Amino acid sequence: MKKRILLITQNFSPEIGSAANRMLRISENLSEHFQLTVLTTEPQYPKKDIYEDSRFWQEKIDNIEVKRVVTKNRRFERNFLARFLLYLEVLWKLLKIICKDKNQYDLVFVSTPPLSIPLLGLFAKRKFKAGLIVDVRDLWPETLKAVKGIFTRIIRYLAYPIERFIYLKADEIIVNSEGFIPYIRKIVGEEKEIYFIPNSLTKEEFEQKKRI
Repeated sequence: MKKRILLITQNFSPEIGSAANRMLRISENLSEHFQLTVLTTEPQYPKKDIYEDSRFWQEKIDNIEVKRVVTKNRRFERNFLARFLLYLEVLWKLLKIICKDKNQYDLVFVSTPPLSIPLLGLFAKRKFKAGLIVDVRDLWPETLKAVKGIFTRIIRYLAYPIERFIYLKADEIIVNSEGFIPYIRKIVGEEKEIYFIPNSLTKEEFEQKKRI
């Protein structure tokens, strides 16, 4: 019997963008070896109007079961406060799904940013007594240094210890840029494995790394 993986991401196909494409490609490779369930949002980048067909909300993609939550936002906002509120909404709605899930998972796979998604992963890890892999696509909140404003400074102050906690609690860490490794290594030390998987992941590259 195949082992079960729960993959949690805020971005997923048919949404456009590198994050959604990366998660779809990883999911397709994982589904060849595991029974995979994806928790995500309805597509909304750059705006929901281009994804009007409700069949995208919950579906089956090949061997991948996809469960989606509906959000109030009609488009992806550049305003940081609006995006923060979206993150909280997604956090709450996905948390409710995880709490009601009666399945048992062997592994939880989460993708960040935002940090709210790996927080869900930590909860799922404890609930299902599963391993946790954190896929890091950007060093958040480190990238917020370029964003001015009191609100972003407060978020950065609060987010750094959360980021540290997530990396330390993860069983394995994946990055899409080798440049992220020194930064994360300063937090987790030398013993924890950090794997580099580029956005242009091929099936052959995945086969070489699937032992994680």
